[in-house]
Amino acid sequence: MERTARYRAFWRGMLFVCTMTSIGGNQAFADHKVYSPIVNKGEWEFETRYHWTVDKTRARDDEQGHLFELGYGVTDWWATAIFATLDKEAENGTRYGETAWENVFQLTPQGKYWLDAGAYLEYAHAARGGEADDVEAKLLLEKDFGLFTHTANVIFEKQVGEHREPGTELGYAWRSRWRWSREFQPGIEAYGGFGAIRDFERRADQTHQVGPVFLGKLGRIEYEVGWLFGVTHETPNNTIILTLEYEFFM
Repeated sequence: MERTARYRAFWRGMLFVCTMTSIGGNQAFADHKVYSPIVNKGEWEFETRYHWTVDKTRARDDEQGHLFELGYGVTDWWATAIFATLDKEAENGTRYGETAWENVFQLTPQGKYWLDAGAYLEYAHAARGGEADDVEAKLLLEKDFGLFTHTANVIFEKQVGEHREPGTELGYAWRSRWRWSREFQPGIEAYGGFGAIRDFERRADQTHQVGPVFLGKLGRIEYEVGWLFGVTHETPNNTIILTLEYEFFM
């Protein structure tokens, strides 16, 4: 009986993701966050994320992204947030990027089944004229093995609106971390994009990066810092990431 319920929950998540991506661009999957499927009811969070690229090629060097987010755990299965981004592309100044609404849905009770599962849905409105809005959906999977937690996101992204480009992009995010202590948890993360599902890019033109990260929680502040290395030609050689999140209950 439990096995049947587990399979039903898994396929509900898959159906949700596939349905939402069929309605709704390419951010190159560069928000540099691995999402857990676990939702904490009643929790408020203010989060800021930053990334900075260092590359020998001028066109990919000194790119920066800033994200500011306010989120809330509405129920024990649904958390929602709004965020805004500032982007600095190579050789350009900092500009307002987009405003977005994101939602995380926890599909299975934590620890009840072999795998914790969830779904993510985001709508992002481009701040600049001539650029497309986009819809992003993710299947969120997480599993603990002893002191290690492995989290995977399968990402689908599609542009919408007047300036959209055709096709649905496929990407991924992965993190494995060692829960050494509450304050310090080393790990490794990987991010990538394959291009449109019906016509993947050549491997050299895809974006893939991997590297060490360090996470932890000091009081009410969660932090993450990492250094990602590009493994394909179109990916920056180095990307430094930093996340700070303040959590509280009211």
